[in-house]
Amino acid sequence: MTAHNDLDRQLNDFLRDGPTELPYQSFDAVRDRTEQTGQRVLIGPWRLPEMNKIVTIGLGTAAVVVLLFLGYQYLGSPSNTGGPGDPTATPEATATPEPTPEPSSADPTDFAAVPLGTRLEEGDYVFTHMDGVRVVFTASPLWERNIPDWMVWSIDDHKATMGVFEADNVAVDPCQPELGVQDPAVGPTVDDLVTALRAVPGLSFSAPTDVAQDGYSGVRLDYVPPDQLDNCLDDMGHAALMTVNGAVASEDDYVAAPNGSDAFSVYIYDVDGTRVVITAAYTQNRTDDLNEMLASVRFEQP
Repeated sequence: MTAHNDLDRQLNDFLRDGPTELPYQSFDAVRDRTEQTGQRVLIGPWRLPEMNKIVTIGLGTAAVVVLLFLGYQYLGSPSNTGGPGDPTATPEATATPEPTPEPSSADPTDFAAVPLGTRLEEGDYVFTHMDGVRVVFTASPLWERNIPDWMVWSIDDHKATMGVFEADNVAVDPCQPELGVQDPAVGPTVDDLVTALRAVPGLSFSAPTDVAQDGYSGVRLDYVPPDQLDNCLDDMGHAALMTVNGAVASEDDYVAAPNGSDAFSVYIYDVDGTRVVITAAYTQNRTDDLNEMLASVRFEQP
């Protein structure tokens, strides 16, 4: 067994390190000697008969090695995790990341579709009664749906309201409703309405202040009490100050004139050609939460 192993080792060493071709000088010497002895053995261009025999053995050995190598690659070894030879192996799973869902925001609730007397939930609501613009606002449970369709009311005794509408015209005199509204009607611009409101007899409004909301510029007017209407409003109830666009489905198609000491502000915006009016009437202790709702207003295309 030792001799056989030594022979294998020597053959392997020879095949790995030994020469496989003769130099030109050796080939010439062998050819001359072959011609002299009359031998007629075909040995190929530069190879000896002994070399052919060794090469044959080497090729066979190499073929076996190649077959073993290919078998190892295709069939796998016992230690190859996940290979056919290991029934307990579990193939590695390729993790596919799940797509991140886009955040979806619910459409605002149509304010006019909320039943009368319903306390509003936290969230967005929209006024849809104007042809040229949708007005979205964020409400809290401090507010409710009441009449008219274009006005939000507070729920407690400390009253506050926010109205959103288009103003058609302005009353000639709140204490003389028989005089009706101005003729010709108030012009279509923000400045036209500001001028008409500041000219109403018996009421005082502050100088206009420039404001901006959701990227749109506007003007704010603040009622300055006390009024000079000689208590005519107490006798008549609510007197009209402005008439509201007829697109509003409500019998209350006017804005009442302020009366007493309650605060009353008018915001007028030009939103892509639509004159949007927002009124805010409130007692002083409702200023903060009303201002939050006013600040949430944004304008959208219908």
